[in-house]
Amino acid sequence: MNQRIQYGLITGILAVLFLVPACGKSKNETNEYPVKIRKENNVIHIVNPNFPKVSLREFTLKEELSIGNDTDDDFLFLKIRKLKVDGKGDIYAADARRNHVHIFDEKGIFKKRLGKKGIGPGEIGRLSDLIIDEKNSLIHILDGKLRKVVRYGFDGTLESDLKLIDGAPDQLFLDPNGLYVVRYSFLDDNGYEKFKILKYTGDGKRLPYTREFEASKSTDIQGEGGLVISASIPFVPKSYFAYDRNGNLYHGFSDKYEISIFDANFNIKKIIRKSNHERLKVSEAELKEFKDSLIEGLKKKGIGAAIDKFEFPDYHQVFTALWLDDKDRLLVETRTTDDMSQIDVFNSEGIYVEKMVIERPTDGISLRWIFYLPVFLDGYVYAVVMDEDDVMLVKKYRLIEKKSTKEK
Repeated sequence: MNQRIQYGLITGILAVLFLVPACGKSKNETNEYPVKIRKENNVIHIVNPNFPKVSLREFTLKEELSIGNDTDDDFLFLKIRKLKVDGKGDIYAADARRNHVHIFDEKGIFKKRLGKKGIGPGEIGRLSDLIIDEKNSLIHILDGKLRKVVRYGFDGTLESDLKLIDGAPDQLFLDPNGLYVVRYSFLDDNGYEKFKILKYTGDGKRLPYTREFEASKSTDIQGEGGLVISASIPFVPKSYFAYDRNGNLYHGFSDKYEISIFDANFNIKKIIRKSNHERLKVSEAELKEFKDSLIEGLKKKGIGAAIDKFEFPDYHQVFTALWLDDKDRLLVETRTTDDMSQIDVFNSEGIYVEKMVIERPTDGISLRWIFYLPVFLDGYVYAVVMDEDDVMLVKKYRLIEKKSTKEK
């Protein structure tokens, strides 16, 4: 295998809850909405037009709760990897650098911490993901380094450590039957990063179901002595995943507007598309900003001239995140030129029903932070942000709808 050097920017986004008040029937909603549905080889294909079934809805964000500071250990966050909110409104912030989960009530009052750094029972080598299992009153913490799932009761009692037999797990889902769906990252024989999805029983037995996906597009060049230099460019296509309450896996690779839905055995059952979606061109300023950071990294390795051999895309990703809400609506965030977040909403059947536009919050926090690890619930957005003093915070914003405007 060739030696590889990787540079790039990490952009996040995985969240799992999105609940917005349902809107009434719009004047431009008709029975002749031009969606095309066909079935081929047992796969349902849904092709939506580039406009939604109902009117565009615009929202602003008003801060209602802020948790975190750099003086109190219980409120100190270093690198939140996952944010969750349960049915009671309790907030769970999983810190990957401190290797424990902070738990607060709905008013932001600290309740307890779970986990600590270490290799023993209940200890965590690298916190990679978090699941709140309200059905069984369990908290599942994925340890990507020690390859295990640490399980705590809601009362803070350590229930068990579940060992996984494969390496490098980085994402965890739980299906309705209590089975674990685990995503792994790995390098193939050519040194390219890929994802593999595996399934386990609750006692750690691996089941015979698997699926592999491309992680992202990388720009590679061949250097001297067989050295391969790979740059992960922030606006190139990449994989996004979500998982619904019925045990279906959603995957989209953002080189095109297409979301595939897999059943419990990882067979494709449905493909959702949106036709004629406009792509946003990468600006000269964006390209220069990335090139400058890449050049600095290459210069430190003594290979600064290699920048001239890279090829950069002309357009951004088709979409930049996807989520599911508790009604199994599919939510797809697309790129905009304004300081707004634009989200396409598809119902549980895969029909493009509405477009949401969310403006920057009243406290001035960038939407890039708001939608880094968002949780949307009951008309609120819970988010992990960084303030002007570089203090990491968990905030709760209320979604305030503005008057509707007709989609152009």
